[in-house]
Amino acid sequence: MAKAEEEHHEHDEEGHDHEHEYREEGHNLHGFWCAEHGIPEEICAQCNTKLAADFQKKGDWCEEHKRPDSQCFIHHPELEEKFIAQYEVKFGKKPPARTEK
Repeated sequence: MAKAEEEHHEHDEEGHDHEHEYREEGHNLHGFWCAEHGIPEEICAQCNTKLAADFQKKGDWCEEHKRPDSQCFIHHPELEEKFIAQYEVKFGKKPPARTEK
């Protein structure tokens, strides 16, 4: 199994319930970054239904955009810069542009 397929297969087992277009390094950049949604993969509730349920239980949910309010760049555009800064600290460069707009 190719590396990207392995990563995606493992992802499926963790509640990842939608398809992605793979790029050179795949959806899960360095095992850290969700290129589709522009946040660290480990907290991406749009990719992981189990995480989404946890955010909803905590009351951190934007019903209009179906994502945690703390990850809703539509209502809180300043949050995107917060997540970009996390990537920059870890990798010393800006992350790829998120594929979901």
